[in-house]
Formats: sequence, structure tokens, C-alpha cells
Amino acid sequence: MSIEGIFQPRVPEGFEWVVCCDETDFEVFRDFDGTPRRDAWTPVAVRLVRHDDHGAHLSPAELPWLGSHVLVLTALAADVLRKDLEPFGELLTLSCDDAELYVYNALRVIDALDEDHAELVRFSSGRILKIVRHAFRPEALQNVCVFKIPQMLRGSIFVTKEIVAAVRSAGLQGTEFEQVWFPEATGVVGCGDS
Repeated sequence: MSIEGIFQPRVPEGFEWVVCCDETDFEVFRDFDGTPRRDAWTPVAVRLVRHDDHGAHLSPAELPWLGSHVLVLTALAADVLRKDLEPFGELLTLSCDDAELYVYNALRVIDALDEDHAELVRFSSGRILKIVRHAFRPEALQNVCVFKIPQMLRGSIFVTKEIVAAVRSAGLQGTEFEQVWFPEATGVVGCGDS
């Protein structure tokens, strides 16, 4: 099976969000850099945002939005996606009065960004500020369904169509996935294949 595209999480309108009870705790998730954290993990206190700024009710979410750098999952979503996600990361418990929630820490950091073919905005130092148009090296992504790139450890996680398909087939809502790369290469082994 070939890599049929790379996706990144994006926020949809009208669904619940998750926010940290202490704003400084957002940095805990920003610091997810592929390092396992389960052994020393202390659940971060979060709350569900169930109404928008105008007081309108937000729809319940199995994948409530926190940012593109992590996935937050309800107990249902964790049960459904565990077998797809855990080979590439770890589910860590969150402390929430309103729901049983988990945050996903992607543990695969892969130097798969094709900087020669991607459109990048760089700082004067040469470090990447933003990816305008993504390009990846398919040979680096064999048998991987979730990953981060070392050039932007604080940036988005990336997923393959297998994860997107699992989310969609289970009807899980609250986070959408935007395809950011349409590979031209064929014959690259996808995740779950051998």
C-alpha cells in the first residue's frame, strides 16, 4: 500500500474545546518533542469549553480541540483509536471534572520534510517559521501513521489516511484533518503493512 497523503489536525466550528485550567500548562503540550512521558506524567488540569464567546452551546466532541500539536480524546475515542495510535505514541490521562480525557503524545519524530520541494518561510537564522506548502520524503514514512518533524517540534503532528479513516469510520467529531500533502510517489509501504 502506498502513502496516499499526509494530514494535519484542524479545528472545526461548533464543537467543544479543551483549555488548561492554568494557562502556563499549555507549555506542557507544546514541549511534546517525541520524548516518552508516561513514567513521570502528572495529569494536567483541563476543562471543556461548552459555550462559545456569545453563549451558544457547542456540540459535544470525542476529539475536543486543543491545538494541532496534540490530540485530545474522550474515553470513547481513546478506546476506538488506541490500537491505531499507540504504536506511534502514548495516551496520557488529563484531569478534568467534566469528562475522562486523554492527550496523545506522538513519539515518532521523523526527518521526512522534503525542504527542497516544500515552500517554507524561514527566520533570518535559517530556522523554519512556517510551512506554506508541505512536501515529504515518502521513503522516510514507511510503516508510520503518526509523526512529528524535527524542524518544527512545537508544530503540528501529522497523520496518514489510516488514522483519518479510523476517526471517520467511528464517527468521532471535534477535530478535522486537512490533507496537506498529495504524494506523487507510488509503491511506498504505508503503516500497518509489512
